[in-house]
Amino acid sequence: MPPGATSGADLMVFFHGGGFVLCDIESHDALCRRLAVATGMKLLSVEYRLAPECRFPAMHRDARAAFEWARTNAASLGCDGGRIGLGGDSAGGHMAAWLALRASARPAFLVLLYPLLDVEAAQWEGSPMKDLRFLGRLAVGYVRSQIEDFEEEGGSLSAFRITDADLSRLPPTVVVEVGIDPLRPGIHAFVEAAQAAGARILGLSYPTLAHGALNFAYMSKRAAQAIDETGAALQGLLRARQV
Repeated sequence: MPPGATSGADLMVFFHGGGFVLCDIESHDALCRRLAVATGMKLLSVEYRLAPECRFPAMHRDARAAFEWARTNAASLGCDGGRIGLGGDSAGGHMAAWLALRASARPAFLVLLYPLLDVEAAQWEGSPMKDLRFLGRLAVGYVRSQIEDFEEEGGSLSAFRITDADLSRLPPTVVVEVGIDPLRPGIHAFVEAAQAAGARILGLSYPTLAHGALNFAYMSKRAAQAIDETGAALQGLLRARQV
């Protein structure tokens, strides 16, 4: 909880990145603490199940359960159940965006830090990042294989696609994009589609930063600035909503 946060403050339920395979709440502790301070919100960092020990979509089911738990226990968490939003970086951004679009209850806001929004190879065609695709090939390839296994066993991939959902359902949303990132094409397409659908979405761009950079705000002034500006942008969207 950031300094100055009081009972009734907004709460962000946050899902860490790592390609659904790596990282945990410890690896993202510094990022979450700085994001809580930047937004002035309480932040609940979720330790969800990872592959390969737990197969797709175990992590998405955990995300749904965490959001529902937060809403049910809002009073004990010192927040208003109607002011609970979602956030995540990279693969965690996929879970946050998916949940914002598919959950029965609409979150109050959404924060996506260089999110994984598309696992299709076609997103790299014609992209200036096509020659750097190796940066994300293993992670995205593994995620894709998990999804394909899920489909072969009777699961529906469409339920986990971000771009197939009704983007007009998005709550006020801030999306952070960085320059050195093979996920940029999917992020661009998502922001453009959301804007066309009438969603209140704000994109922030940091061309000199790389994917995962916000985890290192303690050693990068630019990364620290990006987190602070993300918090300010979110607060601006929420204030505008109340007018």
